[in-house]
Amino acid sequence: MNQEFLDRVWPDNEGTTYMPYMLNGTWYEKSWDIQANIPEGSDIYFSVLTFSGARRRENALPSNWLWADLDEVNPYEIDLQPTIAWQSSPGRYQALWQLEASMSVETLERTNQLLTYKIGADKGGWSVTKVLRIPGTKNYKYEDIPEVKLLWDDGPIHMVSTIWQYVGYLDDEGKTIHHEDNSPPPADTYDKESVIKKAYALLDPRGRRLLMAKEAWGDRSQRLWELENLLFETGMAKEDVYITVYYTVWNKFLDRKNGDVILWQEVLKSASKNEDPLKVSEEETVYRKSKPQLVTYGDLLGSVIDEPQWLIEDWWTMGSHGIVAGLPKSYKSLVTTDMALSIATGRPFMNKFEVNEKGVGPTLIVQVENSPALLKDRIVKMANDKGLLKGATHINDGTLSVTFPANVPMFFYNDFGFDMTMSDCRTAIETIIAREGIRLVVFDPLYLMMGAVDENSSHEIRPILSWLLGLRNKYDVAIMVVHHWGKGSSDKKGRKSGGIKLLGSTTIYGWLESALYLEANPNEDGSSTVVVEREFRERLAPPPQAFKLKMGDIGEIEYGWDAEGVVGTEAKVFSLLATKPMSMTELKVASEMGEKKLRQLMTKLLANGSVTMEQEGKSKIFRLKND
Repeated sequence: MNQEFLDRVWPDNEGTTYMPYMLNGTWYEKSWDIQANIPEGSDIYFSVLTFSGARRRENALPSNWLWADLDEVNPYEIDLQPTIAWQSSPGRYQALWQLEASMSVETLERTNQLLTYKIGADKGGWSVTKVLRIPGTKNYKYEDIPEVKLLWDDGPIHMVSTIWQYVGYLDDEGKTIHHEDNSPPPADTYDKESVIKKAYALLDPRGRRLLMAKEAWGDRSQRLWELENLLFETGMAKEDVYITVYYTVWNKFLDRKNGDVILWQEVLKSASKNEDPLKVSEEETVYRKSKPQLVTYGDLLGSVIDEPQWLIEDWWTMGSHGIVAGLPKSYKSLVTTDMALSIATGRPFMNKFEVNEKGVGPTLIVQVENSPALLKDRIVKMANDKGLLKGATHINDGTLSVTFPANVPMFFYNDFGFDMTMSDCRTAIETIIAREGIRLVVFDPLYLMMGAVDENSSHEIRPILSWLLGLRNKYDVAIMVVHHWGKGSSDKKGRKSGGIKLLGSTTIYGWLESALYLEANPNEDGSSTVVVEREFRERLAPPPQAFKLKMGDIGEIEYGWDAEGVVGTEAKVFSLLATKPMSMTELKVASEMGEKKLRQLMTKLLANGSVTMEQEGKSKIFRLKND
C-alpha cells in the first residue's frame, strides 16, 4: 500500500475517503476510516474525491485534483504533463493532475470531462465517483498478477487557467453538464426484443453494425459511447437506450457488481452531452419551433395569421429551409453566394430584389467544392456589382487590385473533409452560427457532405435533413442547400419539373420549404440565359423567369444580371425550351397558351435572336440560341 501517495491526494480531515476493493469478483464498498484489513488477493482502489456521506455525486466535495483512466494512452506523450502517473497493468495507465486551487464539484466534473476527451482517455472515467488503482498494489485481473507501478509523482502543479486553456473550457456563464443520479430502469421488466427491433429500424448502417455485433473490437468504451449517441440521435428515450445497449457486447459492466448502475450513469452522461438538434425528446421535436397547441376550428378561422415574409423578395422566405438545384454549371453556387452577400450587406439581389431589413445580418457559406481562388474572384465581382468596392484596378500580372470594406459580416467555412454525419463537423457549424448570429447558412454541395450515406435511402438521409431543420428551428436561421438533379427523372406527364428531378431520395423533396431550380444556356455574346423556377410551400411562387448573366473570366471585374430581361410568358417559353427543343404544337400544349398569342411571342423571340427555328421533317423546331 502506498500510504504516502494516499496522504498526498486526500486532504486532512475533509470528508470521507473511500478505498473499495474487489475479491473473487465481489465488490466491497469501504470507506477509509472504517477500513479493516484487506484480504490478500484483492484489487484495491481509491476515490480521488472526498465525500460528505456515501460515495455519490451529490455528496462530493470540492477538490484540486483532476484524473483520467488513460487505458492505452501513454502519459509520457500527453502535452499537459500529469502531476502523478502510474501503470495499472502492462500498457495501461492512470494519472492525476494537481491544481493550484480547488474547483467546485460541477466545474471540476465538466473540466475533467473535457480533459478526458482532449487526451483520448476512457470516456467512462471522468465521473466524480470514479475510483482508480493504487500504486504499489497488485492487479489480480491478470494471471501473472502485475504490480501497479508508480511512474512519477513529481510532475507540475497546474494553474486553473492553464487547464482551461488546454481543454477548451470557455463557458463564461458557468454552465455545466448536469447528470441525473437516479436508479436505472429494471432491464428484466422490459420487452427487450421489441426495444432492440425499434433501435435497429431507426439506426443507420454504422449503428446497426454496432448493435448486432457478436464480438467486440477496438475500444469497448469508445464503441459504447458511440452507440449511445447514435441511439439518442434517432430520438430514442434514455430508458430505451439503456435497455438497448445493456444487451450488447459493448456493455463491459454487465458482470460487475452494480454494473447496471454504472451503465445507467453512462447513458445519462451521453443524454446530457447530446445537445445535437437531431435529439428528439418526449416534449418536443426538431420539427417544432414551439410546443404543440390544441386549436379549435372556430379559433383557427377567427385568427389573424400573417403571411410569411420574404427574406429576399420573390426568391426566399424568411427563416426558410430548402434546396437550390440544377444541372452542373447552372450557376447554383454563384446564385447562393450572391444572395448571401446581399443578405450580409442589405444590398438588393441582382440590384433589383430587395432584402427584408429584418433579415439583414451575418451569413455563412460552408463549401467543399470550389477553390479559394475561384471563391475570391466571385466575391470581388459581386462586391463590385453591388457598389461595395472602393476601387478595382489591374496590376502588372493581370490580376486585380481591389479595396473593399473588411467589415462585411460574411463568413466562409472551407473544409474539403466536411461531413454532416460527424458530430465534430456539426458542432463546428453550430458554434459559428451561435457566436456570429448567422441569418443564412449555405451548404454547397450536399452530395459531398454526406459521408458514406446513401442519398437514395430515405432512412439514411433523414438524420441529415433533421439536423438541418434543427439548425433552422434552434437558431432561427435560413438554410440553403445546393444540390443536383438526377438523370432521366420526370413526372407522370413526362415533364422534368424542378422538384421531381432532385437527385436522391424523394425525402429531400418532401423536406424542403423553399426551392430554386436553375437551368442555364450560353449566348453568342458571352452571356448566359438562366431560367429559374421557384417553389415555396408557405406562399405562392412567382412564375418562372429567365435572366441574362454576364460574367468575365477570372481576374476580370465584369459581372451583372439583366434582371429586366425576359419575363412573364417569355419566361415560360424559355423554361420549356431549356429542357429540350420543341415544335409549335409541343409548346402550345406545354405552355397552355393560346395559338395566336404563342405565335406572336415566337415571332418576337426569333426577331431578337433569343431563339432559333429549324426545319426538321414536316415540323419546325424551336430551340434556345446555342442550344
